[in-house]
Amino acid sequence: MPGIFATSKQKVVFYIKTYSGILFHIVAKHTSYVFVLASLAGGFSGMIASLFALYYFDAVQLEISPFLMNTLKALIGLLWLLSAYQYGMFTKLGIKGGLGRTITQLNRYITSIPEIQIRSGLKANEYQDLLKALFYAPRFLANVIACMVAFILISVLTIAPAMNSLQGPNSLLSAVTAGCIALFTTYCFTIVIAEIFTGEMRTRCLREMHDKKISIPQEINKSITTVQTKLFFFLGLFIVALFLSNILTYYNQKNLNRVWSFSLLAILVCLFMAYLISHIIYTSLKQIEGAAYDLMTGQKGALFLKSLDREFINVGKGINSASATIRDYQQELENKVEERTKALNETVEELNGMVKKLAEKDQLLETELEFAANIQKGIIPAHLETWNGISFASFYRPMGKVSGDYYDLFHFQGHIFVLLADASGHGVPAALITMAAKQAFATAMSEQASPKEVFTKVNDLLVEKIKTSDYLTAFLLKINEKNEITFSNASHPKAIHYIQARNEYILLDTNGMFIGAIPEANDFYEDANTKLQSGDRLYLYTDGVIEHKNARGEEYGLDRFIETLGNTKDYPIKEQISSTSQKVLEFIGGADIKDDISIFALELESNWGKFIAVYNNGLQFLKNSKFGEALQNFLEAQNLIPEFTGLYYQLALVKYQMQEYQEAEGLIQLYRQKKPNDSNAIKIHINILAKLQKKQEARKLLAKLHDIES
Repeated sequence: MPGIFATSKQKVVFYIKTYSGILFHIVAKHTSYVFVLASLAGGFSGMIASLFALYYFDAVQLEISPFLMNTLKALIGLLWLLSAYQYGMFTKLGIKGGLGRTITQLNRYITSIPEIQIRSGLKANEYQDLLKALFYAPRFLANVIACMVAFILISVLTIAPAMNSLQGPNSLLSAVTAGCIALFTTYCFTIVIAEIFTGEMRTRCLREMHDKKISIPQEINKSITTVQTKLFFFLGLFIVALFLSNILTYYNQKNLNRVWSFSLLAILVCLFMAYLISHIIYTSLKQIEGAAYDLMTGQKGALFLKSLDREFINVGKGINSASATIRDYQQELENKVEERTKALNETVEELNGMVKKLAEKDQLLETELEFAANIQKGIIPAHLETWNGISFASFYRPMGKVSGDYYDLFHFQGHIFVLLADASGHGVPAALITMAAKQAFATAMSEQASPKEVFTKVNDLLVEKIKTSDYLTAFLLKINEKNEITFSNASHPKAIHYIQARNEYILLDTNGMFIGAIPEANDFYEDANTKLQSGDRLYLYTDGVIEHKNARGEEYGLDRFIETLGNTKDYPIKEQISSTSQKVLEFIGGADIKDDISIFALELESNWGKFIAVYNNGLQFLKNSKFGEALQNFLEAQNLIPEFTGLYYQLALVKYQMQEYQEAEGLIQLYRQKKPNDSNAIKIHINILAKLQKKQEARKLLAKLHDIES
């Protein structure tokens, strides 16, 4: 019997998917992709919302006058007609409709003849626009339909009192309650159903972009939902059903037929919502399972999820990243195996078996460690570009293939964070802790967070994830555009601040316990402050620098480290760190290296004070419309610190005011390479393009500006 029921359920699901798909294609063929999507999602949602509202009206005995009813019918009809026009019902008649960027792009890039598919020959930016539209579509449709319901509700509340069209106790309150129920119900079902129907097209778009090596736009992160949101929809729907059931029971105690009929409807609606949510989750899990199996069997394992849920999308990113790395190593491994095989064939036959076994074991171990080492190198910044007059330098020497040391640089609009961390232990276990720390710190960082707050969040995350006795020490700096530093120390070696004006080295420290060991550590983290002046340097390092011993058992020590820094203080920062690290290794000599060694240093340009004065003079001249003097000061500032990004913006402004538009365009492009989403820079760029009669480029930038500001 259980087998019979399971088979019947599979058949029902198969027929529902088959015939709903056929209906979707038939309607889309004669209208448009967006119209049939909105009709199926919004139509079903509207039907459920209407039934709930009618049951509620019946329960509270709310009587609607014929005039109001006819008015509502006319409003609903008008809204559906406008929606049909907007979503492209009349596209085949030459009436495009399509109010809204999302709808326009979907109807433009998706054709329904002879079948629903992405138009051929799309450019990279068009693929990106289509993908953004497919991600935005469910929420966009839900918002539009919710606005329609809200408009009808407002119309009722406006017309009814004037015409005395609602009769019954608390009629207006009842109408508001029914409208809120309808609004919530339509929004929930529309966003979930639309996500399911757009999933296949989203997968196609992602696959084609992957094949064409087109990057995924970052803007889609704004439209990602979560499984938790869908569970909230289900819980809210259940509460609405329970509320309506209680209202019906209260008003129909002598006649429970209505209660039973509504209870059956509520159960079916809640079950349907549960099925939709479980279908999304199940489909995502099956896709992940398929990709994992492909990886296990040596195939590509590329994953293109239909779901919009952040949890699954993050898993998908991880699998795709692992797949790409594995494919690279598979190719490298094949090349190495081929070389080894050729060499082994030339050896004596009786030694062939032994040599082959040793080679295979060595290759396996080396590949695994190399694989782990390359993954770990990927989490450490390879290029440390100058920021706000601050230059960076680093030295990183793992004890083995992999390391427990980890440093990172996080950029925000007005701040940067500088982090150096050291996991307890060595080798692979410590490397795994650094991988978890990388994710935890990236999650905890924000523009407003202080180092203490970041440590608190990371400690909570790692305490939950790390179930062993391992832990992490760390030193974290937050530096703003005035070069003011807020720092916090979590049981890490004290930072060293070199103050050039006094030729003095001071140690920076705060209270703080290990990260990832115990929840109570959150009570001990604290912040402290300092500031960089022109020529100042700041050094972060791990205990592997100062605790290593030479062959005589002598420790390198903090004093010797500071002395070495003092002897090389006149070197450029990168040369100083290179020379200092070499001195450490020379001191260790032939002794074993028993810990990872890392140094991270930063320096504020010695010309910074003069640069700021000249730069501010340029701003003042620009403000007073003295463009020649402003240009002279900005060029002088550029000679002092050429890599300061903001100069390109100010020079572009000056050139624009001096009507030198070609040079202004080149300068603003250089600035936007560093800050592509700066809305003020985009506005200036648009004005420059307009002066140069580059209207098409200006329109594209205007659309980008609209996306950023919205």
